[in-house]
Amino acid sequence: METTEKNMEHGEHFNESIVNEVILEDMKYNDVADSLGISVNTVKSLKKSAYTSLREQLKDPMLFLLFLLIG
Repeated sequence: METTEKNMEHGEHFNESIVNEVILEDMKYNDVADSLGISVNTVKSLKKSAYTSLREQLKDPMLFLLFLLIG
């Protein structure tokens, strides 16, 4: 299986890893890319996608309040 297919197959895992490593643990893009076996540009794209998804989810006032209570 090609690397691109593996990346797409495990996209959700990568998104979660990006959030954990780049956003929460403040890791460098290069380090995250190496640990996941993907390019730096893919890390940046997945981070942007994660933020967009989170922003959409937090448009619902109840989810936003739940997020604030948990965090």
